[in-house]
Amino acid sequence: MDIKCKTRTEIAREYGVDRKTLRYMLKKAGIELSSGLVTPMEQSEIYKKLGVPNKKTTMMTR
Repeated sequence: MDIKCKTRTEIAREYGVDRKTLRYMLKKAGIELSSGLVTPMEQSEIYKKLGVPNKKTTMMTR
């Protein structure tokens, strides 16, 4: 899977939640992100701890 840098909004959209809800989910999971774009390494940590978002959820938010 080819992973590129993403915004927090893009990651939130993948999970079908608001950006603020994503921030809460990350805090609860103990994930701290650097400022700016979410790097592929950070995305891997998010997907590992929160699970990979399914495509059905991603499609519904568009």
